[in-house]
Amino acid sequence: MNTGPLSNMISIDPENPPSVRQSMILSFSIMGIVLLHLAILYWLRQNYREVAPGVTGWWSNRGAGFVGGFGGGGIGLIGGLVGTLCGCGVARRFTLGLMATMAIVGAVATVVGITAIATGQPYHVWYPLMLSGPMSAVLFGLLIPVAKMGYTRRELMKIQSLDS
Repeated sequence: MNTGPLSNMISIDPENPPSVRQSMILSFSIMGIVLLHLAILYWLRQNYREVAPGVTGWWSNRGAGFVGGFGGGGIGLIGGLVGTLCGCGVARRFTLGLMATMAIVGAVATVVGITAIATGQPYHVWYPLMLSGPMSAVLFGLLIPVAKMGYTRRELMKIQSLDS
């Protein structure tokens, strides 16, 4: 039942909690991913400041504010909805489908952001895409197995309560 890259590090079984070492490894791994992402964004910002000649950008600075604000706010609201539904143990198919959709949307945003960098788009075009895309893809993608285990655990607890 517990298969996947994080199954040895993330345990939701109350009788077999993860060790302090496993928890620290997971925390440092997540922090490392975040720091790597920030370092890449800093490097890109330092090396790709100038706009290619004749390129005006896919959207303006103001449009970038709307893309970043509404995109980031939307991701946050969807994350809150997913957390609430998973915590309550309801709407399994909808929640897992929404998480998979958000992981795919994040991957697409990452590809579009890389394309924007490759075509010489200005900073305000590619930055919102490269900030929200990888974050959404990684977070929602890695949390799908965790959500599945949580739903499975709740179902097993229901079955055990009905059997006794």
